[in-house]
Amino acid sequence: MAGRTDLFQTTLPSNVSTSRELGGVGNPEGVVPGVPGQTYVDTVNLDLYMKIAGVQILGWKLVGK
Repeated sequence: MAGRTDLFQTTLPSNVSTSRELGGVGNPEGVVPGVPGQTYVDTVNLDLYMKIAGVQILGWKLVGK
């Protein structure tokens, strides 16, 4: 449809990184904001987490070591 705008366009909070992969020390759950699909690597334990839900600090799941 001509002139149609994206109905699902979202403005992210300014503290949410748009980088595909994030990293730091420790589990990101409850600490690191992100968007679904982002990954996070614990640089000490080399644990890999994926953001599976939400837009803030909750929704990270451990997916690999």
